[in-house]
Amino acid sequence: MSVPGSIPVFVTARRAVLSETHQKALFGEAPLTPVLPLSQPGEVACAEVVTVRGPGGTLEAVRVVRRPGAQTRVELGRSDFGALGLDVPSSRAVDGSPGCTLSGPHGTVVLGEGLVGPHRHIIVDPRARARLGLEGATTCQVRLRGDRVRVLDHVPVEEWPEARAELRIDIDDANAAEVSAQTRAEVIGPDD
Repeated sequence: MSVPGSIPVFVTARRAVLSETHQKALFGEAPLTPVLPLSQPGEVACAEVVTVRGPGGTLEAVRVVRRPGAQTRVELGRSDFGALGLDVPSSRAVDGSPGCTLSGPHGTVVLGEGLVGPHRHIIVDPRARARLGLEGATTCQVRLRGDRVRVLDHVPVEEWPEARAELRIDIDDANAAEVSAQTRAEVIGPDD
């Protein structure tokens, strides 16, 4: 059931978003093979996968997601960082984040930074920001509705020019809150 001020919940799993330069270095000149449109306009899960190597381990078959004009970033769950021998970064920012090595069928790319963590956040466009009462807010409070009701504080708000409003959480948070495809996030309001 949808309530006023509620938005869908999108559960993110590990994924690699590649710049055009890194895409070509890893997969050659052929275009990526789209498999599934994702929740945000222009985001598409592709058939291609990469291997991610850190100082203490490797993750195989990390799905590539195509996002127009993207900066390369690898989005991982909390438990994935331990598997790579890394601490979870304190923010979602690429700048200052840990690096890794990506391998694909045509080559390898060494990233000095770009591994970002599982920090929950809300994505809105300007109209949704106003509708949800989040003008000027950098963080907010949301209630996850479903089998297990959870209140999340200090959820960062990201504004994209063209976006579908949604709460993004990683697979570890989703499992803890027993999130299903029907789970909605009710925006309670700004908390900053």
